[in-house]
Amino acid sequence: MRGTGVLVLTLAYDCQQSCVFCSENEGLAGRHPSLGLEETLRILLVKRREGVKTVFIGGGGEPTLNLHFPKIVEAAKRLGMRLCVISNGLRFADAAFAGRVLPWIDEIVFSLHGDTADVHERVTGTPGSFTRVAAAFRNAAAGARALASMTVATRLNWDQIDRIVCRSLGESGARTCYLSSLSPEGRAGEKYEELVVPLAEWRRRLPSLAALAASLGGVLKTRLLPRCVLGDPRMDFSIPAAHVVYRSLVNGRSELVDCLELETHDQKGQVKTARCADCPHAAACSGMFARYVEAFGDADLGIVAA
Repeated sequence: MRGTGVLVLTLAYDCQQSCVFCSENEGLAGRHPSLGLEETLRILLVKRREGVKTVFIGGGGEPTLNLHFPKIVEAAKRLGMRLCVISNGLRFADAAFAGRVLPWIDEIVFSLHGDTADVHERVTGTPGSFTRVAAAFRNAAAGARALASMTVATRLNWDQIDRIVCRSLGESGARTCYLSSLSPEGRAGEKYEELVVPLAEWRRRLPSLAALAASLGGVLKTRLLPRCVLGDPRMDFSIPAAHVVYRSLVNGRSELVDCLELETHDQKGQVKTARCADCPHAAACSGMFARYVEAFGDADLGIVAA
């Protein structure tokens, strides 16, 4: 299967946390098995021959819980691929583990959902996770890796969002701060209307948050937001068309799934309304989740932020 230079690997569906926004909690309950070592090495070899140059490891559960994670990242790098890992950071708090795997990783993205233990752990549902992710940031910064943070914004941490950006780009040493809206899937889907931050709030806060990031020498990027809310479309981040490989249970049997995913407008249930018709960003925008529009209407769509 050809057509893209990007590979997304979902190595595991286990996780040490119980985040309120988790879109994969059904898979984490045992629906999907992890990728094995031999098949993952074979996938990397095949995809490298097909022209893949960049590998994202993330999605599903926590990738470092795959027993073969150290060997997989080493293999990807030895094949000449650029490697980005998205992690909750908990295993990277162990200096020995971090020292073993970080030399093979080009960019590491750690989850940071609060500027204090109280806020972060209110989101992750995991006591002690804030102290451990703080240690992970320190270990990664010492290893001179490209370092970023990922925050899923909800009503549980929105009041502290400026302080989270400050912690990410200041004390934690990240150079990119990713802020994501909420996807109405999995556990987040159970309380989506209670947790989602309104688009009007994003529109109001993003200019000052972007300026704050720049003042700290970093960059702010967003995910799962319509372009009309951003003001600066360069703030939008999404993984481009990619080969996505994972294991899934199909009719009770574990099967390897290898598919080419494009950035389509309905990929995650996003829609466009009549208010989007004249938007200059319409062609590049995925719209907003249908669930959001059903609950809150579309009054905040189609107004291009200044």
